[in-house]
Amino acid sequence: METGPLFVLLDAARMDVEMIKAQEFNRDFISLYKGRKEANLTGVSPFLFTLELLQRLVF
Repeated sequence: METGPLFVLLDAARMDVEMIKAQEFNRDFISLYKGRKEANLTGVSPFLFTLELLQRLVF
């Protein structure tokens, strides 16, 4: 059974140092803010991460 990609939404405003660790562990992420907001709010913005590694292990 083939499935689509898995994603997880992480909120930098609530994660503090754990967000840095998540970004180091999985480089495949994007900020949900773009442009000026992305630059100014990177420490508190939501990020969308792919879970490709987890998907390969589970499915």
